[in-house]
Amino acid sequence: MRVGGFCTIAVICFTESKTLISVSQNSNPAMMYSGRKCKIRPLYLLTSIPATCRRRGRGNTSARVNISGVGFPRCRGKSKIAAFTSALDACVPNAAQEAINHFNQWWNDIRFDTYVTSISEHDDSEDLHGRLSMWRAFGGNIVRVALVFKVPRFSQGSLALNLLFSPVAYLTEEETNKVIQEVIQNIAANCSFLRQVDRNVVVQSVFYMLIAAVTCLKHEGFREEREWRAIYTPKLRPSPLMESSIETVLGIPQLVHKIPLDATVSQYLADLDFTRIFDRLLIGPSSYPWVMFDAFTQELSKAGISDASNRVQNSNIPIRT
Repeated sequence: MRVGGFCTIAVICFTESKTLISVSQNSNPAMMYSGRKCKIRPLYLLTSIPATCRRRGRGNTSARVNISGVGFPRCRGKSKIAAFTSALDACVPNAAQEAINHFNQWWNDIRFDTYVTSISEHDDSEDLHGRLSMWRAFGGNIVRVALVFKVPRFSQGSLALNLLFSPVAYLTEEETNKVIQEVIQNIAANCSFLRQVDRNVVVQSVFYMLIAAVTCLKHEGFREEREWRAIYTPKLRPSPLMESSIETVLGIPQLVHKIPLDATVSQYLADLDFTRIFDRLLIGPSSYPWVMFDAFTQELSKAGISDASNRVQNSNIPIRT
């Protein structure tokens, strides 16, 4: 699968260690890069509002969340959570409630200390120009760049970084109910198998299913973004390979965690090394595309991309810049 990240680049350079350093002027959930490190910003969640990277007030941080308001809407007078719990209890007694209790115990940290970076699926048909809606939505109107990566289907690096990588679901309330019903039916259909699985594995699977539900559900109006999210929860699952720093973005000092896309950091990151996953760089509609082309080609060459001039493309979409 290929994915692309759209961002506004204000400053770009490569250090002697071949590290891309970029400063973004964009606070939207697009790909941001700091060296071979992908910035992950805090993701603040409210139970009834789709996930967003914009900062929100902390509100009552001690309030415990009713999971029925997060991922299990009520339907036909019976709570979906009751149906889900009943189905899983028939296979692994009390596993569902244990996972839900665990989720509620971690809710404040999930809500205020979850970090996310967002990327978009990229089709071959978009290699020349990118996607018009993404150019318009992200990156402002000064300098727009999209980095396209070939992401492995399975990554040892994501495991070492303790990242949860998931597509975003663009669901209406009716579609959400349908998906939950499918989960319940799948549990019932595979009950004999679930009885053979270690109980802790079942509990953890349900727990992370709930985390994915509250971090990767978005209004159906955003469907054309075809977004995927890399989710990092440093208090729940910290990784010694992740780096962090306080950075000021749009005048707001904030903690940023960084994904090292560099095999020299750890052998486990080999499948996520920048030179291995980099596919191409698309320069968005600009008044100075060829100046940018030369600059990016030179810097990518310094970073170890051998055929950089063939992997930088100017988008010729005729929109105003």
